Amino acid sequence: MANQSQETLEKQSSSPSSSSSSSSSVVVIVVPFHGHSHLNQLLQLSHIISSHNIPVHYLGSALHISQVKSRATHVVNQERIQFHDFPTPHFLPPLPNDTQFSSHLIHSFETSVENLREPFADLLTLLSETARKVVVIHDPLTSSIVHDSCRFPNTE
Repeated sequence: MANQSQETLEKQSSSPSSSSSSSSSVVVIVVPFHGHSHLNQLLQLSHIISSHNIPVHYLGSALHISQVKSRATHVVNQERIQFHDFPTPHFLPPLPNDTQFSSHLIHSFETSVENLREPFADLLTLLSETARKVVVIHDPLTSSIVHDSCRFPNTE
């Protein structure tokens, strides 16, 4: 997984939109929880931030990034918002249980937490080397993914 995520980071960081972030003094990383409303709200916030010419890196699984792009209410500005989609292992979630509302989502949540922490840390390492300040905006449910951000002195 480490080699695959590093290759993905290198490929995405070599795109034209990421070159603007490497010379920027402030860069934002957004890490939403993969629920529909969580993804959309943080995408809207990303648009507001990017409208001030601040580069935004939106991190998620490949499936959820694809979904949020397809449901976007306005054109996604890929010059200012860099999407980093990382593959997660395929799994068959259990059927929803009427007596336990969100029990079918637990495995999906655990899988994303286990598989996005390392790519997040790799992206943060890459961006913190070139940006004066890296701001991490995350959903409270993704706290364990962004836990490593406290190791970087230029990260808030």
